[in-house]
Order: sequence, then structure tokens, then C-alpha cells
Amino acid sequence: MNSLITYRQLTGVLEANGETYRTLVLQDDINIVITQRGGRIFGPFLGDDSPSLTWINPALAEAESFASFVGDDEWNMGGERVWIAPEIQYNIRDRADFWGSHHVPTQLDPAHYQVYSIHGEIILSAEMTLQAYNLSSDIAHLQVRRHIQRGENPIAALRVGAKLMQGVQFASYQHTVTLDDQGQIAPVSESWNLTQLNPGGVLLIPCTPAAEASPYFGDPAPDSLTPQGSAYRIAITGERQYKVGYKAAGVFGRMGYINMLPDGQSYLLLRNFFNNPAATYAEEVPDQIGANGHSIHVYNGGAQFGRNGEMEASGQAIGGSTGRSHTTDVFTMSVFVGQPDSINTIAEALLGVKP
Repeated sequence: MNSLITYRQLTGVLEANGETYRTLVLQDDINIVITQRGGRIFGPFLGDDSPSLTWINPALAEAESFASFVGDDEWNMGGERVWIAPEIQYNIRDRADFWGSHHVPTQLDPAHYQVYSIHGEIILSAEMTLQAYNLSSDIAHLQVRRHIQRGENPIAALRVGAKLMQGVQFASYQHTVTLDDQGQIAPVSESWNLTQLNPGGVLLIPCTPAAEASPYFGDPAPDSLTPQGSAYRIAITGERQYKVGYKAAGVFGRMGYINMLPDGQSYLLLRNFFNNPAATYAEEVPDQIGANGHSIHVYNGGAQFGRNGEMEASGQAIGGSTGRSHTTDVFTMSVFVGQPDSINTIAEALLGVKP
């Protein structure tokens, strides 16, 4: 963790390169940084000289390396981002040649966001024109509006909440994403929230006995395909590249990542979102036409896109057969930092499973 990028380091690099950003101060003076380029949320940062609890590309460690990164039209900055799903529709030109035809449209990332602050909220706004492939051949004209504001403590209302919080640092932010179709012909589209994780921890996804996991690509580890008890417990190593999707009918819209800090403390990153088993989740397994319905995806990275992992949550679809042209999705992120026993207890209280 000591080699990872701190708040002071990141903001210095952004300023040296003339990049526009905003800082949002959360509970316990914990910060997040929201950038215009790519619409990223970086952090949380426990202090000015504390490393980000989510993964940041090492290219952002120095002003010169970040300038080269930008000059090379690279996109993989790290942090939390919002893309538009299905990936098989907007990022893959030929599903029979997934990696050979993989591309990230510049309209999607870094996009053309505007960023501004109003009444304690940070707002990101962009219009995107995206060519569809595979599932459709139409063009999507989308307006994306994102509100980031301070969230609330999810255990505050519990009778044992105050006891659980003793000696624990906490912060939360709410990320509201509104997606509008501006065109007359609407390919199916949905908000796709991706948070990149520092390796070394375990991702917990509570599930039902009927939970189904679908390998997308790579060589998935066994812990990503088979639940242990009532949860998937997935080691995020940053060494073994694969992606797995989880059917909405078998999960609950909540997952948590537990990792360690150099000082021996643990942290929990808790993602909460609306998981609707009856909804259209249009992303498809690359080599299986019609294999969809996954509201959660997990990516374990290797050298190709940096040694990190991702916890990914999908919003509600518009366009296609949905009959809708507008949706608003809320993704919350809560972070708890403290001694391992305390963090494990909080994780069990919120996820229903022992870490």
C-alpha cells in the first residue's frame, strides 16, 4: 500500500497537467476526488498522505508519466467509473474475435464530461453518441448525468450500530446516474458502474442457493464460480485475468471488499445498488448469444490492464424491448476502516455472511 498513490500526490499530478477536478469531503475528513477526464471518482483517501483505497493506475504517480498516458490516448486511469453497457454491444465490434475487436470509444472514455459543484454535490454531465454492434447496428444518442454527494451510515439505525462503530472510521458517498436516450432509435443501454480494487483482499457477494455464475473470458478461479456457503468469496489477486457474471436472480444488490492497510487495519468497501431479478440486464457472455441477466460482474486483472480487480454493478436498462427511454440508478459506496475484528463484524452485519 505504501507505493500506492496518495491524495496529495494525485491532486498535484492533476494540477501539473491542467486537469479539472473537484474534491468532496466526506465523514471523518475522508476525501474523494472527481475528475472531468473520464468522469472518475478516486479514493476514498483517509488523509492527504494516505493511499487511495481503490486502485489508481501507477501512470498517475508522476506528472510526466501522466502526460505521456494522456498523449497516448490511454483510458485506464483507475478509481470508479461509469461506462454504458452492454460491453458486447459498444466495445466489441466482433464477438467472435473478442480481444481482436475490443476498443473503448472516446465518447465513452474519456468522454466529454463537464464537472461542477452545486449545494455540496459534484455533478458530471456528458452526451455520448455510441455505435452499436452485435446486439444492434443502430447508434445510441445518450445523455448521462451523475450526481455524487455524501451518503449515510448503513448501520446507524441498528441498535448495536454505535457499538459496532467504536474505533472505526467511516465515510460514504451516493452516486446517482441518470441515463436518457436522445435518439429515435434506441439500442438497449444501461449504466455500468465499475470500481477498480487494490489487490490482496477478498470480495464477498452474498447469494441464494440457486445462484448462477457465468464465465465471460479468461481462466476463472474456482472461488469465482462456486459459492462457499451463502456467498461467493473471491480473492482479488491482480494476477489471473478473467471475468465472471452473476445472475440477478441469485444475488441481492450488495457486495463488499475487505483488504488490509500497512498499519494492520482492515477496510471494507461496501457497494449497494438496486438489484432487480425481473429486469433486463442485457450484457451477454461473448461466445453465448442470449446468455444475459447478470447484474454483477467481477474482473480479476493481469498485466494487460494493470494488476487490480473490479467489482461491477449494472443499472436498469433503457431502449430495446424495455419501452423506456429514461432511468435513474443509485449506487452507494460506504467505507469502514478499523481493526480486523471490528471490520469483519460490520461486514457480517451488512452482508449476512462471515468474512
